[in-house]
Amino acid sequence: MGQGIQHNHFHGVGPVELVVPAVATNTLPRDVRTFVGREPELARLTGIAAQARNGDAANVVVIEGMAGVGKTALAVRVAHAMRKSYPDSTLYVNLHAHSADRAVIHPASALETLLHAVGTPATEIPAPLDARAALWRARVADRRVLLVLDNAADDRQVLPLLPGTASCFTLITSRRRLFGVPDAVTVPLPVLDESTSLAMFEAIVGADRLRAAAADVRRIVRQCAHLPLAVALCAARLGVRRTWDAGMLAERLERAADRLAELGVESDNVANVFESSYRDLDEPQRRVFHAVGLHATQDFGPPAVAALFGARAEEVAARLDELVDRNLLQEQQVGRYLAHDLLHGYAREVATRESDEPERALAVDRMLDYYTFVTCRADRYLDLLGNRELSVEHVPADVPRITTHAEAVDWLETERATLHACLLLALETGRGARAARLARAMVYFLRLKGYWGDVLQLCESVVDVCTSCGEDLIVADMAFYRADILRLTRADEEALRAYDIALSGYRRLGDRHREARTLHSIGDIERNQGGFAAALDSYAAAMAIYRELGNDHAEARARHSTADAYRLAGRPDEALDGYQRLLDDYARHDDQVGAARVHYGIAELRLALGRPFEAAASARTALVAFEQLGDRLGEADARLTLGGVHASLGERAEAERAFTAASIGYRELNDLLGEARAARGIGSVRCAAGDTEGGAAELRVALALFERAGAAEIGAVRAELERCSSD
Repeated sequence: MGQGIQHNHFHGVGPVELVVPAVATNTLPRDVRTFVGREPELARLTGIAAQARNGDAANVVVIEGMAGVGKTALAVRVAHAMRKSYPDSTLYVNLHAHSADRAVIHPASALETLLHAVGTPATEIPAPLDARAALWRARVADRRVLLVLDNAADDRQVLPLLPGTASCFTLITSRRRLFGVPDAVTVPLPVLDESTSLAMFEAIVGADRLRAAAADVRRIVRQCAHLPLAVALCAARLGVRRTWDAGMLAERLERAADRLAELGVESDNVANVFESSYRDLDEPQRRVFHAVGLHATQDFGPPAVAALFGARAEEVAARLDELVDRNLLQEQQVGRYLAHDLLHGYAREVATRESDEPERALAVDRMLDYYTFVTCRADRYLDLLGNRELSVEHVPADVPRITTHAEAVDWLETERATLHACLLLALETGRGARAARLARAMVYFLRLKGYWGDVLQLCESVVDVCTSCGEDLIVADMAFYRADILRLTRADEEALRAYDIALSGYRRLGDRHREARTLHSIGDIERNQGGFAAALDSYAAAMAIYRELGNDHAEARARHSTADAYRLAGRPDEALDGYQRLLDDYARHDDQVGAARVHYGIAELRLALGRPFEAAASARTALVAFEQLGDRLGEADARLTLGGVHASLGERAEAERAFTAASIGYRELNDLLGEARAARGIGSVRCAAGDTEGGAAELRVALALFERAGAAEIGAVRAELERCSSD
């Protein structure tokens, strides 16, 4: 074939115009002046090239990553840096896998360009692809050539272009994973970190223009989700808009109904770059991509995506893996996927464009039902006494495997942000009944794990929709859990009012089990306030109902609280007898939380009886169990007891460490009384060690916390503070 314009077809695309240049030794595009960062990748690439020249590494490298992540800029920067090591030729070919205005370059056309570049006359270039590839390999076999194949479509496109000897080095960039390129080293390219994004923005706009605008520039690059293309386009836009400042651009991005359209100018924008990747997807892949866009958050597993359109998880997992191979998704771990912020927004935009409103509404309903269904299933292994079965309209075909307490906690912790996002979506879109059910399914886990602020916010956010939807049981449940958190944070009077609301609801609805559980909790408040007789009456009333219902597990929990009351009331024999009987009951019900609490109670009892070594053993048993269960309150309680054990043995450094760890745990939970007791422990240890100033300071902290909690220890702490201060 002669020089000039060649018309080719590749993978079913239209004609390609490829201008064949004259002989050239360097066809690299110019290096980007504003290139910043990528030091780890630059070091790795130059290191691989150095090893390859010595025959110690592969001589083909694939730089892969999502659209707009800067693959070409990195390849060109590396190629310019390595040029002197390849003196015969440094050649660049854009294979146009995703160019909006160019069809994909056929390997035969690319080979013609390369052969001309190394001085092959047109009359010597054969027509068959295999013959051209063989001639290309022969022409560069004894030369030191650096080859950059940019924007590759797939391995079939690049394989014929690869030199055959170790004297050459090839850099390939692609949005797809090129599994079929033998011995190639793959260098994945992530988005930038925040500091590099800021540096890039400043390099383009100029430091003088951005003086005193650091906060606004940070807002801009966050809206760009640290994608280099988006950062560069926004910086260029601000650069030419001399009347704008960074704050104006940040506000436009934050308020934009279509953020992708704002990330660029006219046809040069991020959405168009993503569109070129989307065009390559087949219909099943597009369907899954739409579901990704409709998902409430950017991270998910195959069962959740499958639920959106009623598919099977195994089939969807295969499509998700294909999207990962095209760098439209990332795989965080096996079975867990992440969509970049901007790609997630683009997927939502495409789903809106290519599906009708009823179809999208059905997908959202299915997603909410999926998360409610699986959360209820997980809750069975956590809330052993109060799990409430909630019906959903769309029962998912596939769900994650959850058969233990640990698996339930792990799934719920992983999906916690998604559950909150789904709840917010349900509330914002008028799906009140679904919001109520999801909130109810979530609440016990949040309480168990110490996300107490989330529980209060959740209870308050859904009470109105629960009432309007006629979900009266959930209204009572949310009043109960709100009261529970208020009790745990020592807002006793407010907690009692909320328990009264719950109790009235349960009695009106005939929910005897929950009525008993509420009486049980009211007893806990009475016990904490020192009203042991009233507490024992409340526990007895709860036990009578549990016994009537034949719920011996719940009855055991009430007997547990009774033993706690005996311990705190100074009746150790009755307390110890109660605790020892409970261990068998809890073993029968596989109640690990209850058993851990028994060991904690025994530890406290033995410490009070002056048996610190036995107390230490029980406290450590409790601590290990609480850690395994993810019970943050239990962990703090056990550490507080261990602090007391060490203090009683004169092990002051160990005591202060344990008290400090307990204090941190209580503070994270907003448990005023627990934090006060930990501060008192630290103060007591310091006073005993002769550090009266440090001890008095901690005791004053403890006193302030006890006063805020309205606790019974106020008088004792005041007296201790006076003794410490007078020493």
